[in-house]
Amino acid sequence: MTTSTYFSREANLQRLHEGPPGIYIDRYASRLVQEGYRRPTAWRCLRLVADFSRWLEHRQIGIRDVDEQAAAQYLTDRAGLRRPQTGDRPTLGKLLAVLRQADAIAPWEPIERSARERIFEDFAGHLARERGLDHATIVRHWPAVRMFLEEAGIEAISDFAKLDQAAVIGFVERHARDHSPGTAKSLCWALRAFLRYLWREGRPGRAPTAALGASDTAGSRIRRGAGPRPSPPRRAGRPHSPTGPSPPACSSASAPIP
Repeated sequence: MTTSTYFSREANLQRLHEGPPGIYIDRYASRLVQEGYRRPTAWRCLRLVADFSRWLEHRQIGIRDVDEQAAAQYLTDRAGLRRPQTGDRPTLGKLLAVLRQADAIAPWEPIERSARERIFEDFAGHLARERGLDHATIVRHWPAVRMFLEEAGIEAISDFAKLDQAAVIGFVERHARDHSPGTAKSLCWALRAFLRYLWREGRPGRAPTAALGASDTAGSRIRRGAGPRPSPPRRAGRPHSPTGPSPPACSSASAPIP
């Protein structure tokens, strides 16, 4: 009972065995067979594990350093590229259990979360309670919030005292064009949700009075300062527009302030 139960193509089997946990992938597949996983679900689990394995290899993380923290970091990075699924975390949890059963990684120990992670946990609880968001949607906020906290130098609750409008505007202007229009819009939406949370919680500093409208201000600056995009090659028989669409901006229409 190995990966060949679910995959027959040699190229697929080879990719599944790449990366630090690759030599244990057959044990993981056997676990799926024993627990009665149907082929479509098993495919998704094995592909996620293979992607996690390639991520570990890219980050140069050895098999002995694989743990819950590495899995959480991977899921955070992945959430910035594709929508999280509710089964992602349990899937990797099962892999860690298989690795521990094989004595490939250290036994489980409670993880001390960083101050930034605790800040986001509080924010996630707010989104679940007050907004009724599910876990998959909440996780998509983390990449933008984490990047903002890092660039703003927020390490603890007391650091919010130095948060002001300039920090928010600078962050949005630096990153609004780093991504596709859809991703940039999601970044702005996540940041505004986080700022609304700070305002409602009465965090120290100027965040309640200044930062809430900063993303709108930054969006307006981007629109005013953006020049036309290079025109694509003209194709025969098709209309040609001299300018492309406006760059994404944080607008109050997408996330109104209560």
